[in-house]
Amino acid sequence: LIEKLSKEIETGGSDSLVSELKIRFKNCEQMLNSISRSIGSKAMTVDGQKRKLEESEYLLEQRRLFYNKNIVSHPKSKKPEEEIN
Repeated sequence: LIEKLSKEIETGGSDSLVSELKIRFKNCEQMLNSISRSIGSKAMTVDGQKRKLEESEYLLEQRRLFYNKNIVSHPKSKKPEEEIN
């Protein structure tokens, strides 16, 4: 395309090629902007998933602590007949 443009400039018919270049650059710009928005939205999605994972890990750890606390501080209760004897 650049070679065509240089030949057209030499012969004086560059307007159509300049217009074609402008259109191609505009399309490239739109495509790059679209990719940029897509990357941005994916980054937000990843951040959201990371926060959910951290929250789930925190809740899981709280459950483990609660479970371990109850098991250690309240071992299996004695059977009623053992308490009588």
